[in-house]
Amino acid sequence: MNKLKYWVTKEGKELDIKFMKTDHIKRCIAMLKRSGFISESEWIFYNNYYGSDNDNYCFMDVLAAQRQALNCTPNKKIDMLEKELERRKEEGIK
Repeated sequence: MNKLKYWVTKEGKELDIKFMKTDHIKRCIAMLKRSGFISESEWIFYNNYYGSDNDNYCFMDVLAAQRQALNCTPNKKIDMLEKELERRKEEGIK
């Protein structure tokens, strides 16, 4: 069983992410971010950005975001939850 496809409630119950309500997924992402976590993909982006020649972003904004990202712990659950939200958006599911 792929543990990333399940959200574990504070009571220890495992919920399959694809069956969670959209608002519940959004609240889970917000709770993880408030707790000092960041998606693994964001963490990788900000930690690989510094020193690149990418001019698409304001350097100071990226630098500030990078410093914030360095103080966060990457969490694969956020990526999985965001991936499910994107899937629902692409399929027109609310």
